[in-house]
Amino acid sequence: MKKVLFTIDNVVQGLLLGSSVFFPFTFVAAFFLGCWQLGSSLLKAILLQSRLHLNYFLAATAYCLVLFAGAQTADAFNYEPTNWVGYLWFVLALPPLVGGIWYFVQSMRDLGQAIASRSEWV
Repeated sequence: MKKVLFTIDNVVQGLLLGSSVFFPFTFVAAFFLGCWQLGSSLLKAILLQSRLHLNYFLAATAYCLVLFAGAQTADAFNYEPTNWVGYLWFVLALPPLVGGIWYFVQSMRDLGQAIASRSEWV
């Protein structure tokens, strides 16, 4: 059962990550990929008691909260998007991209370890 769940997790992440490459689906796929990965990391942290997945979940949640707080306070700082395009690219796009790819690779490793191990959830 564990291998099946890891396989489903990897297939869904792969499809969402792959579909985020195509422009019309980029933001929608990235949103659902982020939601899926947050849920996956929380479940793995709880069920597998994995500190690595818990740390990823906490870091990704903290990033989302900081991003939300920044969006709420943008008006107070007279924010103009044209002045900060390069900065925003690194703040808005790079961390989720790196985190999403890292988590996908980690999920592939989890599947490999589940296949190599003989134990199964019942």
